[in-house]
Amino acid sequence: TLATAAATAAPNATTAGAHAPSASLAFAIGDSVMLGAANGLANAFGTIEVDAAIGRDVATTLRLLRERRASNRLPATVIVQVGNNGPITRPQMDELMQLLSDVNRVVIVDLHVPQPWEAPNNAMLAYGVAKRPNARLVPWHNAASSGTNLFWDDMHLRPEGAALYVNLIAAQADQPRHPAARQHEGARVGAFVLSCWESVPR
Repeated sequence: TLATAAATAAPNATTAGAHAPSASLAFAIGDSVMLGAANGLANAFGTIEVDAAIGRDVATTLRLLRERRASNRLPATVIVQVGNNGPITRPQMDELMQLLSDVNRVVIVDLHVPQPWEAPNNAMLAYGVAKRPNARLVPWHNAASSGTNLFWDDMHLRPEGAALYVNLIAAQADQPRHPAARQHEGARVGAFVLSCWESVPR
């Protein structure tokens, strides 16, 4: 399922460097969790392409990002939510961050998923973010764990959950935040990144 949301038309401009921006100002890639917040992301970012599909795994995410990089379709801001549907390996995480190394702002959303790979994947995501100065981590796990009435099934988003999810992403992407769910924000991203970094096996 491809959800494309563009509230305003973006100019077809190119910039110096290896990659020209896509027609959208931002690109978000994820699975069914992100799919539930696609409309909210459109409202927050104005012009964004959201490619979110049920059951999407890490390998598919990497393939799609390879294709976009090869065709110069990575804009200035890329949002990634990956790992809900299976483990992330270190080589996969390294490749993900390398594919996005020329993007101005990379926003990685960590996981709240009732599966045994939740903690290892969150550690791996934090490891990837710590490697790149252009990357920021969205502490979705911490925020979702302390929130109420956010999920239909401990993973997929109710409207309240979608509002919080979008606002946390917008904050890390330097987008103006919307009033809904601000009371849930304030997670300490730096401390969380450090904690997860220390837990990554070496």
